[in-house]
Amino acid sequence: MSFDYKRKVPQYILTIIVAVFLIEYALPEGPLTFVKNELTLWLTIIASFTFFVAAITLIVRYSRELTGAKQGSGMMYAIEFFAVFVIYIGVALLTGGVSGDSYKWLMNTIYGNLAQAVWVFYVFLEPWAAYKAFQMRSKESIILAVTGLTYLLTLAPSIPAMVPLIGDFKQWIVNVPGKGGMRGAIITMGVGALLLSLRMLTGKEKGIVD
Repeated sequence: MSFDYKRKVPQYILTIIVAVFLIEYALPEGPLTFVKNELTLWLTIIASFTFFVAAITLIVRYSRELTGAKQGSGMMYAIEFFAVFVIYIGVALLTGGVSGDSYKWLMNTIYGNLAQAVWVFYVFLEPWAAYKAFQMRSKESIILAVTGLTYLLTLAPSIPAMVPLIGDFKQWIVNVPGKGGMRGAIITMGVGALLLSLRMLTGKEKGIVD
């Protein structure tokens, strides 16, 4: 049986790095502190290089869209990508980097407004999502509808003033089932992350090499 370099080498590297970080966390004043600091520096360098490779990959991909025979929505996305890419890179290089006033203005004017526009779409999507979620077709949907409507009613100052019990009921929902569900979700995510880490370290998780 031949040695699987694609699977074993990344697995061994990941196992060593994780082991160093875990041991250094348990023994912060030990000899592994220097190794951990060096690994942190190299991980930062690798992450930066990864962003560089991602940018090159996008440039190559959209270049193929521009030079391809088929013209459609992909070509429009390619033109938009190159226009934004050139503008942002040019402004950053010519006006003192990302901390310059021109670059900040560009970010706040274009990116900031686009981000706000995305949130505006949620205004139209949320009523439809609430309508679909509050359809009482099961026990879970009934519980969701009751708790959701109770919470929404308490946001209006007149409702708690006329029905004081609804405020207490809302507070009970937030403090008891709400916090309980949140803690359960956090515990579930923690256990799931631990199991996924163990599967990755032992090479049983296929995503480590795929």
